[in-house]
Amino acid sequence: LPEGLIPRGAWIGDRFYVYAHDGTRGLVWEVTSKTESLGEPRVVALPDLGNKGERVWQEVEAAGSRLLVYEMFASKVDRRREDTPAGAIPGGAFLVDPGTGKIVRHLAPTTYFARLRASSDGRFVYGIPPRGYADLAFAQHMLASNIGNT
Repeated sequence: LPEGLIPRGAWIGDRFYVYAHDGTRGLVWEVTSKTESLGEPRVVALPDLGNKGERVWQEVEAAGSRLLVYEMFASKVDRRREDTPAGAIPGGAFLVDPGTGKIVRHLAPTTYFARLRASSDGRFVYGIPPRGYADLAFAQHMLASNIGNT
């Protein structure tokens, strides 16, 4: 991996995907039992994350045949703690095709999560809100988060 990246990973079937954010884009590498070196990554063209070119700590979770990429809020690295204007940091999660790097969908873009998990078939996503943000609107949104992943 290039120096300074914070890699995360997830299994989809018999393949392991390594993901990292380099300050301007997401990078995905596919790893199988025959992989000897990572090679060139697939580029994930993320929208502006309000990060001013700095790396963003993002988590990755398998969701069926796709990857869920999201920024974890309510932790020591929560960028909302900084002097950032409201709405400058997008929330939600990006549903990414790991084979192409293409963003399939931006889920719940105005909702901030402390943690996300997907159902084993990848059809539903379940989120834990940051402390102090668990209200009825959050619960209603999560109940409606059928990501329709196939």
